[in-house]
Amino acid sequence: MPTVRLEVLPWLTRTFGATGPGRLVREEEVAPGATVRDLFERLAGQHQGFAELVFDQNSRELSGLVCAILNDTLLDIQGGLDVAFADGDTILIVPAFSGGS
Repeated sequence: MPTVRLEVLPWLTRTFGATGPGRLVREEEVAPGATVRDLFERLAGQHQGFAELVFDQNSRELSGLVCAILNDTLLDIQGGLDVAFADGDTILIVPAFSGGS
C-alpha cells in the first residue's frame, strides 16, 4: 500500500496527541488513488483537534487556519484537496499567513 509522509508544525502536534517539542513526522498509509481530502477526512475522524483546527468535516475543506504543502508546492497551486497522492509524497501542514501593509 502506498505511504505518504505527514509533517505537522509544532503548534498543531497536540491535535495528534503528541506531547514533545518539535515537528511531528509520521508515515500514513493511503489507498491507491487516494487524495489529500481522503487522508484529511480520515485524520479528522481519528483526531478531534485536527477536525477543529485543520479540516472541517461538514464542508470537507481546510479550516482557513492552515495551508497544506505537497512536495514543496502549495496544494492550491496543484489543484487543491482532490490531488491524488503518489507513493512517497510529503504533505506539510503549516499555519496560514495573512496581513501586511
